[in-house]
Amino acid sequence: MKNLFTLLFAIMLTSTCSPQDTNYEDVSEIRYETFSRGFAAMYVISPERISVTNGTFQKTTESRELTNKEWNNLLASLKDLKIQDLESLDPPTDGRMVDAAAQANLSITKNNNVFETKTFDHGSAPAPVEPLVKAILRLAETVE
Repeated sequence: MKNLFTLLFAIMLTSTCSPQDTNYEDVSEIRYETFSRGFAAMYVISPERISVTNGTFQKTTESRELTNKEWNNLLASLKDLKIQDLESLDPPTDGRMVDAAAQANLSITKNNNVFETKTFDHGSAPAPVEPLVKAILRLAETVE
């Protein structure tokens, strides 16, 4: 009887706990912004396109089409991340507080909801989003 109760409890527990949010097909946009006193850059990526905007006063925007493989690679870098937890991630460093580093933000749009990180130092993203930030910056190098 004790084993039956334990088995039923385990089944009930696994069926009522929500799994980690891994449905990334609903992500419609990933945006990474970095800025300092005299410079700003914005990287906007959708399943179809990547756009890179540089500058503060005289902005230039370049873009290109994104392949399915590139988009899927970006989504793969989200595999260990709960998107709804972005806002609770703490920045690992605070150089931006004394102008020692540019500031950065990452946002992900999923099901028309925008999930955004706290501001962090460009080049020192919170560990759970670091693979995604690196993937974004690598992709941005391919935009002419």
